Amino acid sequence: MEKSTKSVATNYGIILGLTLATILVVIYALNPELFLAPWLGIMLVLVTIVFGIVSSIKTKALLNGFVTFRGAFSSFFITVAIGSFFSVLVPYILFSIIDPETGLFLNEKLVELTTETLQKIGMSEAMIEESLKTAGEQDNFSIGVQFQTYLFRLIVFCVFGLISSLILKREDPNAA
Repeated sequence: MEKSTKSVATNYGIILGLTLATILVVIYALNPELFLAPWLGIMLVLVTIVFGIVSSIKTKALLNGFVTFRGAFSSFFITVAIGSFFSVLVPYILFSIIDPETGLFLNEKLVELTTETLQKIGMSEAMIEESLKTAGEQDNFSIGVQFQTYLFRLIVFCVFGLISSLILKREDPNAA
């Protein structure tokens, strides 16, 4: 991949990261409980996918309308990897370093939400107790959990990157 193509992806990754970080800090300032809202996760995923696709499109435009599958996917992946790093780093900093009390509060609320969900789906009390035992001991904002979240997000985003790269690829018929 050309240096300018990598710089496009890197620039979009940094812009994505700053956008996600800003959204998360604003949510924290407004109401930290919103971190538990499903719509926030969906919105962040959609924003990330859009940035990845835009990066691939810009790469294609930079290459005069031709991009290989590898080039499109690399552009998508670099953008998403950089941006997603910001989105796992910010909650770690907010809830493990700056405001650990709010992190503990959110962990407790997450256990409550998990209990309600497991009861709604009809899980037995013994299974609920076992699930909550491990959930109650886990700090969802620790560096280890955030790293696992980062890796999981990269895997999920790879699926979207593969699909978008298949759609966007267009190889130059005159290339040797």
